Amino acid sequence: MEQNEPMRWRDWWLRLEAEFTLPSWSCHGPEHWRSVERNAIVLASRTPGADLEVARAFALFHDSQRLDDGWDQEHGPRAARFIERHRREIPLTDEQIAVLVRACAGHTIGAPLDDPTIGVCWDSDRLDFDRFRYDKPRPEYMSTPAARDIALEGGDIRARIRRMLWDLQSRKTP
Repeated sequence: MEQNEPMRWRDWWLRLEAEFTLPSWSCHGPEHWRSVERNAIVLASRTPGADLEVARAFALFHDSQRLDDGWDQEHGPRAARFIERHRREIPLTDEQIAVLVRACAGHTIGAPLDDPTIGVCWDSDRLDFDRFRYDKPRPEYMSTPAARDIALEGGDIRARIRRMLWDLQSRKTP
């Protein structure tokens, strides 16, 4: 591959999984990234103005630079710096990269906001609550109406997201 040639997304997944410093079973590892991606697909479909490509990239990059599963407050800014260093290899526009960097940098402590794309990013992560055995995600921490509705409904959110994803995919199939 030529220098600065964008990598395909599958190659990014393989690279970041291989470079991830924590065990593969980490609560912040690849399985979490996939869950955040599923959440992002559903939330973006229900959030006008959200950029699905950025939200899916967020799912992959946001926790990829963690050094531990504890309170690693700098993992988001580290992910943002990683993205900036590899900007030319990531198949997004400069505008999308800027949003992705902001989403990754602030996702740990960011308060709910009105930006639809960053809101989908953060909410997709916050809906994957069951990896910590919390009772349920807290609606007041959600940025998008879609995520607030899902959080308020409670129950088995992961199963419900999978059903919503299935519904989205079945609508695309003739």
